Amino acid sequence: MRARPALFTRATVITWSCIQAVTAICSALVTVITDGHHARYALGALTLGMLASCLFTCFRTPLGQNGADQMQLIVLIGLLCYFLGPDSLSRSAGVAFIGVQYVIAMATNGLTKLSSGTWRSGEAMVLIFRTRTYGNALAHGLMSRHPYVARGACWSVIAFETAVPLTVVVPHPGIAVLACLGFHVGIALVMGLNSFVWSFGAAAFALVPLGGFVHSA
Repeated sequence: MRARPALFTRATVITWSCIQAVTAICSALVTVITDGHHARYALGALTLGMLASCLFTCFRTPLGQNGADQMQLIVLIGLLCYFLGPDSLSRSAGVAFIGVQYVIAMATNGLTKLSSGTWRSGEAMVLIFRTRTYGNALAHGLMSRHPYVARGACWSVIAFETAVPLTVVVPHPGIAVLACLGFHVGIALVMGLNSFVWSFGAAAFALVPLGGFVHSA
């Protein structure tokens, strides 16, 4: 029997990383592009290609998907509506879709952790950091020796995630975006969740126009 060729070759991983990076860049461009049909259509065609690639990957590898993959699809769908939307209403809806989904995802994560006694006690961090996939020997040793550090870290994550909905009503949402980016980068450095930086980081940029919609309502 012939061996099945490996799907995740080095070239595939590099290509997927480029897709995530370009998605984040396109999402950032939404905050600065005000007009220009040619630029929007070109970025729309690029987004459509990335969306097709992501859907194929999800279909090809249904197992092993996580929240980063789901948020990636959400961002690409919202960007497609923005870049190829025929009017300002459809473009605004695309951006709002990304921002609302990001707020819901973060708040849901925070409230779910808040309802867990393991997270409230700080034990969750200790258990996570001793795993092979998301482990960190330095963090695990620190939190095992000092339970109050683990408890403080858990409650910091809970507080941050549950407070994300407030970012759309603050006067300067750009600062909130930087805070969210720092949060995702920090998690990537400690836990190795690198894909979350690109997908959730891209979605975080939508907080700026979403905040503008809220303030203008």
